Amino acid sequence: MKRHESLVSLSHDHHDGLIMAQTLRKDVPDYEGMPSTVQEKVQHLRSFYQDELSVHFSLEEDILFPAVQDLNDDIGQLVNELISEHQQIKGAIASVFRQEASEDTLHDLGMLLKNHIRKEERHLFPQIQEAASDDLLAELGAKLKGEE
Repeated sequence: MKRHESLVSLSHDHHDGLIMAQTLRKDVPDYEGMPSTVQEKVQHLRSFYQDELSVHFSLEEDILFPAVQDLNDDIGQLVNELISEHQQIKGAIASVFRQEASEDTLHDLGMLLKNHIRKEERHLFPQIQEAASDDLLAELGAKLKGEE
């Protein structure tokens, strides 16, 4: 299913998030020019979280989720799960920053982030596109772009 224009910016963020998730995992080859040691990965994660992920989570939690939560019961339940996952991801990231990270903790965080993004892209976004009116999607797009 083609992504509705109003959700494209979030999907682009998700692409960046998947690259971050891959970088954290231990079962994938290193990418040229990307961090490869635990210490480098933690530094990269710190920058990514501060510059991108925290902003992305805020857009979803403050704009997207409240706007779509009541479209139907399935979306409402999914939004609740995703909010819980945001808290889990934020907690895991905070833990990595507080203590010495290991390859295993980074890998687990990478898997958590990957699975979360896949759930939004494969389940939430298609359901929103099916259930939301064109007006709601247009309004969401404007708010997500900061035009309202």
